[in-house]
Amino acid sequence: MESPPSTNKKLKQQEFTLASVTDLTSSSSSSPSSSSPVVATFSCVNEVTELRFQESESTQCFSFDLSSAQLFKLDPLQFICVSDRSDSIKEDSFSRGVVIKFGDEKESKDFSDSFEEWTKNAAAGKGSALPNGTVSESASKFDNKIEAASAKMYFHYYGQLLHQQNMLQDYVRTGTYHAAVMENRSDFAGRVVVDVGAGSGILSMFAALAGAKHVYAVEASEMADYARKLIAGNPCLLNGSQSSREKLRILSCLRRQMF
Repeated sequence: MESPPSTNKKLKQQEFTLASVTDLTSSSSSSPSSSSPVVATFSCVNEVTELRFQESESTQCFSFDLSSAQLFKLDPLQFICVSDRSDSIKEDSFSRGVVIKFGDEKESKDFSDSFEEWTKNAAAGKGSALPNGTVSESASKFDNKIEAASAKMYFHYYGQLLHQQNMLQDYVRTGTYHAAVMENRSDFAGRVVVDVGAGSGILSMFAALAGAKHVYAVEASEMADYARKLIAGNPCLLNGSQSSREKLRILSCLRRQMF
């Protein structure tokens, strides 16, 4: 039986020059983590679609398998890239993360667009052959559990400011959350907090007020844009010389198109 045709298209290798890249999961000095220019390259090597980082003045590099990589936006010039699998020599290393910084917004946007295109292509390339010869495109754990129409409705609903406003104006609900956080400040003071599904960012702000060192608010819907404005407009989050922007960041998850 002939092998079924591949569903992914051939993409041409792309390179982007970064201002810097910092490896979050390795203390080794061999990984690019300095302020010298770094080249990020999208390519397909031995049928593996990857994103490779290499300092311009070094022969050392590391890469991500784009079939398991995700990109989170910190601000117009910075992203966090994480992956379940990498080229780490440690067998028990299941994830890796880097902070990517660009010199201008156009390069940043072009990189973001390319990342989405290459990850989609990588996902299509992971399709498996079925007994009848057809190809089944790979699906994420999220796709396997949730119907596309349901997911679309969910993110659209919570991406509207009106629905977030209704929850915020529920004094009993919001007040109870606030009391729970502020009465347990010892659990937040000096800690790094991750708020997954942050919505308007209200719980993230409570965590910052309770003394958290850094707060990362992760939001996949369009509400992330409103959350940034709400946080920027709350000077009460200032802590000495640390600005609210430095203390509390909104991460917009760039999800693969599911519908």
